[in-house]
Amino acid sequence: MPTRTRLLVSFVAIALLVLTVFGIMAYRIANESALLREAMAMQATVDEIAGQMTSALQVLPPALDTLRGLRLPYLQHARLFLVHTADGKSVPLGGLERDQFPDKGKLLAQLANTAQPASGQLLYRNLQYTWASVFIPGTDLRLTVVHPSIDVEFATLRSLGMRMLITAGIVIWIAVWGALIITALLTKHLNKQNARLVHQALHDDLTDLPNRNLLYDRIEQALHRCHREGQSLALFIMDLDRFKEVNDTLGHHFGDHVLQQVGKRISATLRETDTVARLGGDEFAVLIPDAHMQDAQSCAEKLLATLDVAIPINGMSLSVKTSIGIALYPQHGGDAESLLQHADVAMYQAKRSGSGFNIYAQDQDPHSLRRLTLIGELREAIAAGQLELHYQPKVNLKQQRTHDVEALVRWQHPTLGLILPEEFVPLAEQNGLIAGLTDWVLHTAVKQCCDWRARGICLRVAVNLSAHSLHDLNLPDYIAAILKAADLPASQITIELTESAMMSDLARAMDIFERLAAMGIRLSIDDFGTGLSSLSYLKRLPVNELKIDKSFVIDMAEDENNAVIVRSIIDLAHNIGREVVAEGVQDRDALQLVEMLGADTAQGYYISRPRSAADLETWLHDSEWGLRVQGPRGDTLHLV
Repeated sequence: MPTRTRLLVSFVAIALLVLTVFGIMAYRIANESALLREAMAMQATVDEIAGQMTSALQVLPPALDTLRGLRLPYLQHARLFLVHTADGKSVPLGGLERDQFPDKGKLLAQLANTAQPASGQLLYRNLQYTWASVFIPGTDLRLTVVHPSIDVEFATLRSLGMRMLITAGIVIWIAVWGALIITALLTKHLNKQNARLVHQALHDDLTDLPNRNLLYDRIEQALHRCHREGQSLALFIMDLDRFKEVNDTLGHHFGDHVLQQVGKRISATLRETDTVARLGGDEFAVLIPDAHMQDAQSCAEKLLATLDVAIPINGMSLSVKTSIGIALYPQHGGDAESLLQHADVAMYQAKRSGSGFNIYAQDQDPHSLRRLTLIGELREAIAAGQLELHYQPKVNLKQQRTHDVEALVRWQHPTLGLILPEEFVPLAEQNGLIAGLTDWVLHTAVKQCCDWRARGICLRVAVNLSAHSLHDLNLPDYIAAILKAADLPASQITIELTESAMMSDLARAMDIFERLAAMGIRLSIDDFGTGLSSLSYLKRLPVNELKIDKSFVIDMAEDENNAVIVRSIIDLAHNIGREVVAEGVQDRDALQLVEMLGADTAQGYYISRPRSAADLETWLHDSEWGLRVQGPRGDTLHLV
């Protein structure tokens, strides 16, 4: 039943209930009033009769004649009695007395007990009577008149019925109109409430911009219009560069303020017919109908210029850089899903190249189908033995010898050839395969280290862990079990974890590193200098070495700022008792520079690329940085 109908029925029911209660009360009051008026009228009539009879009644017969001679309309249906007060016997009045009155003796006996007051109501045999009584002066007679109240009651009911009918009509009319008015008000309120809920479902809470759902709907509408009218459109995906640093440094409150300001600036730059949406986090989307490639490029340049202006926050000026990916219809897709996907690919390409914006090109996304294929084949690759470890030497600069190697996983695909970890490790992390991959790497690295030790090649092997490995609190126990089963000293294994992975869950990383360090395993922070380094955590972490990110080392000779950063990291590490590994040593100049700056270890393509275990042994034999092998009696041997 609709809400309006339920309200109307409820109001009418309440009105009828009120009307019924009111009617019962009104009937009782009206009935009592009518009976009272009747009693008073009868008393007045009886007093008048007695007054007329006073002078005439000397003896009973004349009195009776006088009484019979009265013609009072009010007494037409009444019963009259003359009663001796001495003995209570009635005096016959002939036809006037109407002896046929039922149980006259009992009725008179009951009236004899009601001498006072002189009038009233009497319930006799479930019938209501009104009576009045008066003494005839100079006699011992009392004149009593009894009148049935049936006619009065009927008249009262008829009068009340008419009034209640009129009142009921008025009450129901008011109830109906009241219900309609309240229903209209409730409907208006519910419409506003529904509109607010719909708005919330289709808009972002923080910026009040359309969300992903509304963006999809508008893209579909725009595509229908493009199909019908032969138009084109442009779709932008925008992502703020290094926005995580804003949240981590200034707090999420400031980050939210930045997002709100960015949303307002984007909206102010575009036309009213364009759609600006927030997809989540620091990612925005822009839909520009009827736009060609030149229009899209021009709009992207305007957006970059607008967002390049610093945003004032609490007396500070914060500069926000943005990367924009552009996909066009119909060149880059014919539906909302493909346009969003291709714009996202173009955005990441713009972010990697630092170009500000980038228009999707198919040759920039050669691995999209390949990536889906790799996801399906990666699980089988682990079981089928298609993975292998390559090892890259780490040269101790003081001794000019290789004492450590870093184990790097490779996928030897049967049809695609050698696939590097940069391509398939993220797929493993995203699809729940990283645990199996980490397990294989650990077992293989430990086995290879044991094999080398058995042949007198004492190399420490470093194994990289994914950030997802930190989710497993049993990881230290698991590594300890692997080492125990292989009878390999814990000091022969180095665990490397990137600084950004550690900072994502520092408390858990601290716990796992402390347990690994207690076992004697060496610990290393990889890509140091890119993850918001902090002395507060660096002092407390039980790590043995810091690996300077190769982006600082590669351009160190051309960029003096990078050289300053490398020197600062080396000095910092040495001051707190940590060793330093310089990654990315690509030429002799870089090697000499990191050695001059005080790095303890160097690693890079100039020294050696990652090699298979067999190739590494050959390199150790031939290279100037090779390893001296100890024989069973401690004598120095050469690798064969």
